[in-house]
Amino acid sequence: MQLKSMKLSKQESKEATTPGVEKGPRYPYGLCISLEKETLDKLGMSKLPKVGSTITVSARAKVESVSERDSTGGGKHRSMSLQITDIGLEGEATKAEDALYGNNK
Repeated sequence: MQLKSMKLSKQESKEATTPGVEKGPRYPYGLCISLEKETLDKLGMSKLPKVGSTITVSARAKVESVSERDSTGGGKHRSMSLQITDIGLEGEATKAEDALYGNNK
């Protein structure tokens, strides 16, 4: 699987900027995943990684909905909604934890 950067171009970021906010977003809305305590516990992450570290996320998702439509003047619009059903994390934090505590996952 080849990873593709989702980072917005300067023009896309400018177009997505909220009025009154100096700097626009770096990535499109909806690409941020928030993992809370219960999820982190299920993933076996007792220690949190440092901010800025990199983690590889592997996931299985169920397609919940798809939509495709043509509009006059607006072009073609396509969208898809995914529900992540299974997830795995690998990176600096998980490797360090495995080395210190063993892989008990």
